[in-house]
Amino acid sequence: MEYQVTCNECGKKFQITADSDSTINCTCPYCSHALSVVIPRAMIQGTAVPPIQQPINPQQPITSQQPTSSPTPQQPTSTNWTKVLLIVLIVLLVAGIGAFAFIQCNRQKEQNVQEELIRQQVHNDSIMRVRKELENKAVVDAQTQQRQRAICTFIESFYRKAVLSGNTDGYEFYQRYLTDYCAKMVFGPGTNEGWEGWWDAFGNGTDEPNLKRLLNNLRVTHDQGDWYNVRLSQNGQTKFRKIKVKIEDGHTLIDDIK
Repeated sequence: MEYQVTCNECGKKFQITADSDSTINCTCPYCSHALSVVIPRAMIQGTAVPPIQQPINPQQPITSQQPTSSPTPQQPTSTNWTKVLLIVLIVLLVAGIGAFAFIQCNRQKEQNVQEELIRQQVHNDSIMRVRKELENKAVVDAQTQQRQRAICTFIESFYRKAVLSGNTDGYEFYQRYLTDYCAKMVFGPGTNEGWEGWWDAFGNGTDEPNLKRLLNNLRVTHDQGDWYNVRLSQNGQTKFRKIKVKIEDGHTLIDDIK
């Protein structure tokens, strides 16, 4: 009986003839590889049909796979591919979450930096604004104090030349330093005329003034607003006059007396 054998060395197929032996030793006619072919006894006794029975054809021999042929490697199953795909998806998901967290962290850091810069800028602007306000206030205060000192000097000079000089006729020259309102108060109805009215308005009210003492003790200080205090002191007696000044066309004038 003829059988078709596949060489487990070169993979070529050839035919052998076997009668009674269950094991046939043969050689591959293509690669000269020695083979030992085991034929099942049932096939020898005729109780079983060979796996493939076809008429012998020189162009296409009958194929009979024997137990000695090389086993086919096992291919990966669909379950393995599912596991691989699941692992890849998990890795991609973890990587995506990590990248998203990294980006968000960087954005938060940048936002914090920007907020800190804004806070610093606002703080610096606030400091600069307060400093500027303080500088402006200092300038205004300095100008105000300078103006007050100048007015104090004016009033003191006015008193030394127009009131305490002892020249009872010189007051007429200094009437130009009175506003119309003040001149009416000094020489208006119900007041003394001439030097008496002048002394009543600006003097210390005594009939016998000690001009030397009054000059030595003369002090002019700022009171509030446009009002200034004039201290007139002699022989232990002190009288204060309040003088209000007014600036007209750049000139300092006396506007009121109390």
